[in-house]
Amino acid sequence: MAQQALDTVVLQLKWKHQFQFAGFYAAIEKGYYKDAGIVVKVKEGNTSINFVNEVISGNADFGIESSKLVIARNNNFPVVALAAIFQHSPEIILTRKDADIRNIEDLKDKRISLGQNGLASPKALLNKFSIPEDKHIYGSSIGYVNDLIQGNTDAIATYITDAPFMLEQAGVEPLIFKPRSYGIDLYGDILFTSQQMVEEKQELTERFVKASLKGWVYAMDNKSEIIDLIINKYNSKASRELLRFESTMMEDLVMPKLIEPGHMNPERWRYIADTFVEIGQLQPLFSIDGFLLEDYQLFNNRRIKQAFYFLMVIVAVSLISLLVFFLFNRRLKKAVLQRTKELSSANNNLTKEVGRRQVVHANLTLSEERFKLLFEDSPISLWEEDFSQTKQMIDAISTKGVSDIEHYIRNHPEFVRACAGSVRINNINKATVQYMEAENKEEILNNVNEVFNEHALKDFAEELITFYNGKMLYETESEHITFKGNKLHVSITVKIPNGYEETWSKVIVSLINITDLRNTTDELKFTEVLLRQQNEALKGINEELKKSKLKAEESDRLKTAFLSNMSHEIRTPMNGIIGFTDLLKDDDINNGDKERYLSIIEENSQQLLRIISDIIDISKIEASQLKITKTHININQLFEHLLDIFKLRIIRLDKEDVHCHYNIHSQLPEELIINSDITRLRQVLTNLLENAVKFTEHGDIEFGAYPSDDKENLIFYVKDTGVGIKKERVSQIFDRFFREEERFGANLGGTGLGLSIAKNLVELLGGKIGVESTPGEGAKFYFTHPYKLP
Repeated sequence: MAQQALDTVVLQLKWKHQFQFAGFYAAIEKGYYKDAGIVVKVKEGNTSINFVNEVISGNADFGIESSKLVIARNNNFPVVALAAIFQHSPEIILTRKDADIRNIEDLKDKRISLGQNGLASPKALLNKFSIPEDKHIYGSSIGYVNDLIQGNTDAIATYITDAPFMLEQAGVEPLIFKPRSYGIDLYGDILFTSQQMVEEKQELTERFVKASLKGWVYAMDNKSEIIDLIINKYNSKASRELLRFESTMMEDLVMPKLIEPGHMNPERWRYIADTFVEIGQLQPLFSIDGFLLEDYQLFNNRRIKQAFYFLMVIVAVSLISLLVFFLFNRRLKKAVLQRTKELSSANNNLTKEVGRRQVVHANLTLSEERFKLLFEDSPISLWEEDFSQTKQMIDAISTKGVSDIEHYIRNHPEFVRACAGSVRINNINKATVQYMEAENKEEILNNVNEVFNEHALKDFAEELITFYNGKMLYETESEHITFKGNKLHVSITVKIPNGYEETWSKVIVSLINITDLRNTTDELKFTEVLLRQQNEALKGINEELKKSKLKAEESDRLKTAFLSNMSHEIRTPMNGIIGFTDLLKDDDINNGDKERYLSIIEENSQQLLRIISDIIDISKIEASQLKITKTHININQLFEHLLDIFKLRIIRLDKEDVHCHYNIHSQLPEELIINSDITRLRQVLTNLLENAVKFTEHGDIEFGAYPSDDKENLIFYVKDTGVGIKKERVSQIFDRFFREEERFGANLGGTGLGLSIAKNLVELLGGKIGVESTPGEGAKFYFTHPYKLP
């Protein structure tokens, strides 16, 4: 037999591929749709798509929308709700825990970003607390989490499935306000289709819904497998950590272990519609007729009951009419008819009242049994407690004249401990036994005092303050110690149900173990900090490598220039020596020429000797073999000797406009004696004076010494009125192989090592060298030397 062709349908999602749509992926992957004779094509959503229009126009057969779907139905869009995937809306108001916001009322003077259309649940919550709309910032919701991180807004309307995770990843601790904690409880994602699809292809629609809900059961039982599927097959841009966070949060929204997947209640839809009326998004005369799939299913119980009641009314009226017609005569007809009507009315009222009470009793019994079942089998630790005696204790201190109850509770821990002892625990569920790592319920109930450690007492004090201030809901995070001594990080919700606000005789406490989530978050934060530190370290290393590379390239360039210069510097005096030595061999030269030739040979020999000395000194410095031998030095004699040498040198260079002299500061002794190495000190001063003579064509050359401001050092200096040094070259002046004369376009002689050697010698002598210069006006070289002024 040929295989029957499969029906192809298109499913329009609300957003990009993520765990929010896990059930549909599971139904495809596990073949549930194929078993139902269906091939499903999935389309991603974005902010520019109107999901209702996509389905009504036929571009998609099925779609996902929020509880706003009931608004579209009443705006003449023929849509039909098939199943509620989320039993609770994921919409929340999110703010920073470090902001000055603790309660919903604190948002009245804050900036609130709701988005262009505004999420329904947050908007209803703000409306409930009369927070004015002029504080709402409308616009695209894209980037609102970043606005909250950067402080551009105080609170945002967003989704609990991802936004808190993104905030924590940015290092900001979130504070969440859930609308359903304040009595605003809408459905979340609604699977829907068009009325035409239901009427023309009802059997296909029911097959699709059944297979989809089967996929949701599998997805919520196998989260890790579906997360791998979303990453590998659907190329989701969300990280694995975000998908895992989303799946955890959805457990509380879908409630797969407590409520049948897809369940919808007509009365809850009327409540949702009333909520939209309150916030002005729906007219009061709304209708949900034809909005639910059950309105189109044959033999549904509601229509059968309606038909049965209508038939019974007809039968009752007919019997009464016949009874009146045949049993009473004309004389008694009016009186009997009147009496019959009175009795019938009384009977109907009695019947209705009896029926109503039976229904109420049945509902109460069902609700009680269902509550017990949900309470006992809930995976969340639940405690049912009685705070009535605690309430009486607080009222008693108020009666005694304590005006600031909040201050009293915070500053009287013995009163808080007494209040804790007055709390009566009526019941705890099985999850609590596992949570507390106890053997049984009795172990917890008999050792309840161990639950109230110092940390728990502080939380309990805040609970009492919250309840006393009229807020019947308290939420926090804390640390608990189990009976086996293990530390747990726990999310605590304490709620006084409706009807018990005056007595506090019934309080429901729920505890959710978020230790793994907190540890994962802490690990992610630590990893992020570590990666940032490593990144900064790598940046620093990279910068150092760049500097080292540039320095190596510059050193290589200077060394090449140095070798070239050395070749020239050595050949020049050698050529002079060799040339004039050859001339001296001539017997015919007179004595005058012979003296001049010998003088030139001597000068070139001295220059060659200085070059060799520089090379030897720099080699010793690099090998750390240069030794300092200190003796007592008469600075006056040293300066006189240097002055004689360089006056003679200035004369030999024909620099008649250059005058040289020295100066010893008046604060120094007339006979200045210091402890130093005479050879190295003279070498430094000689090097600086030679440069001054080389670059000065007219003016003064002054050298000398004066005490430092702290009287701990002697400052030697050489000052000239020469060409000076440009600012950009001052930092290079003491580098090896650097020659300032290169910038003048002429070779004035020198190895480029003199100032580098001087710098190293000064440091070996215990000082520091520096330079001050103005181009065109001259330069001043100075260096310090250890010396205590007497």
